[in-house]
Amino acid sequence: MKFIRIVFAAGLIFYSPQANAQYNFNASSIPDSLKRNANAVYVLDEGILEVKAPGVYTLQTHQIITVLNREGLAHLTQSFFTDKFNSVEEVQIKIYDSIGNEIKKYKKKDFITQAYADESTLLSDNKILYLQAFSPSLPCTIEIKSEEHATSCIDLPDWTINSPNESVLKTIFTVKTQENFDIRYTIQNIKLPSPIISKEGNSKVYRWEIGNTKARKYELNSYEANRYLPKIQIAPQAFQYDGYKGSFTNWRDFGAWNYNLYEEPTPFNQERINQVLELVKNDSSEKEKIKTLYKYLQNKTRYVSIQLGIGGFKPFSVNFVDTKKYGDCKALTNYMRYLLKVSGIKAYPALINAGYNKSPADINFPTQIFNHVILCVPLKKDTIWLECTSKTNECGILGSFTENKKALLLTEDGGILINTPLSNYRNNSVISKSIVNVDEDGGAVANTTFFYKGEFTGIFEQLQQKKADEKKLWLSENLYFKNPDELQVNDFNTVKSSFTASTGYEQLFNFKTGSKYFFQSKILKFAEDFQDQNESRVSPYIFNYPYKKTDTTIYNLGKNFVAEPVPVKKIIENEYAVYEQECNYNSTDNTITTITTFILKHNIVPAKNYKELVTFFNEMNKIENNKVIVKRL
Repeated sequence: MKFIRIVFAAGLIFYSPQANAQYNFNASSIPDSLKRNANAVYVLDEGILEVKAPGVYTLQTHQIITVLNREGLAHLTQSFFTDKFNSVEEVQIKIYDSIGNEIKKYKKKDFITQAYADESTLLSDNKILYLQAFSPSLPCTIEIKSEEHATSCIDLPDWTINSPNESVLKTIFTVKTQENFDIRYTIQNIKLPSPIISKEGNSKVYRWEIGNTKARKYELNSYEANRYLPKIQIAPQAFQYDGYKGSFTNWRDFGAWNYNLYEEPTPFNQERINQVLELVKNDSSEKEKIKTLYKYLQNKTRYVSIQLGIGGFKPFSVNFVDTKKYGDCKALTNYMRYLLKVSGIKAYPALINAGYNKSPADINFPTQIFNHVILCVPLKKDTIWLECTSKTNECGILGSFTENKKALLLTEDGGILINTPLSNYRNNSVISKSIVNVDEDGGAVANTTFFYKGEFTGIFEQLQQKKADEKKLWLSENLYFKNPDELQVNDFNTVKSSFTASTGYEQLFNFKTGSKYFFQSKILKFAEDFQDQNESRVSPYIFNYPYKKTDTTIYNLGKNFVAEPVPVKKIIENEYAVYEQECNYNSTDNTITTITTFILKHNIVPAKNYKELVTFFNEMNKIENNKVIVKRL
């Protein structure tokens, strides 16, 4: 489910030439304090949002942005999203050189219009207006004036004050509305005085003005940047979307509006009802019925995205999915809901802002933040959550896309904001076992078997789709294999979730001294894309998901080598992770066996524990680089 929400940093529009005289387009006039840590500076970021009726508004923008370096060049790429309810009435862009001379001008006719959809989208009326502006040198300044109209919407544009590594000299935001369809607002990540509120005829006017906002750095590996941006968030008291009117003063009302879009009085005829009941006739419990019908859904349907008007919120009919065998997340979720209803099991659609690092819904400030729909099945002693777009998820396992979040349950009594399950590392695992036959020159042939589940399923599916010459690089980048001279990947088994990799090395050892050869303790490494940013952290550190990895590497030394003393057993552990490695030498078989386990117990680590996390990974990487030493006979 993809809700389109048009959000633009805003401003006033179409001033007379005299109006621009007050602005200095010379880059050297910007105070040094605003250039520090900044890739671009908003000399002006000014806007008027006029709410003309519930669901109807005009947004006028005027921005003057000085691009300081190459990292700020993204501002020369301008785009506007449109659909049947949102249009760009006019847009003007001017480019100035470093001393303020105008060097280029663009109008709406210079923009390219193209469809906006991803590969899973079957139907959509979304379009994008796109322009790549140009400046021959840096610094430069871009001035943007635009006017956008919305004739039907649920939410209103937020006002973002400055993005990461951008500072603002002056920003003004004005909202005009009527008392009988007033707005709500909240301030996030910045201290601002209350807005100046005035009357203009029949309009109620809110006005904020902020100056000299310095650039902020965005901490990597946390929630999306939008969660930390300083902004004024605006929301309506009432709305209308594609002819459907609704109230948005609380989560209950918004949930009630959505719930009605999912209701169908007769989704199946009697013949189809009998067929569904036949599917679960041998199941003795509700959980067994849910599992059977979920597997039926996964085998019989596929996910596509369909975004046409109210189709962004209202699912296609149950009969449509039953006949066509496809649907978007809303349609598949509602289809599963009615399959369960036939079997006497009640379930509820739940709206959610999906994505492992997406911002969760705010309990205290209801707004349309959601981009996906899942299904909640409350039982007497348990609650089962279903991701109805997945063909690989186990029944009851959502995955990192929607775990650890707040979902809006759509019930007969309205919307209820509840928590989805916490991520569990046991649901995501990889078990690998390598038999490494070392030859007399220190080369080797290794046969590695992998068993995997959960989030790793999608990762290993990528390997299956790679060309032969791409698989070596994939193994090195994703499983941290030493790059092999020869590689064969075989025996993919989707039922057992397993495959084998045969790798050949002319030289497997890292280095040698005299008759002693130094090998890695195991043929593949456990690694995480962990970045120590060497600073005091204020936001949580977020991994994609928690998981468990277990590896066994057995070196067969044959008749040519004998082992030196192997590394001692190592265990490190804290609240969020545990790592253990043990090496053993069997003199009878002349083998070295290294067994390693790494568990990332929780994928969201509070900022206060960041330094502890740094220490853990530094120690883990030292152990990962342990060597086993063998002596040539």
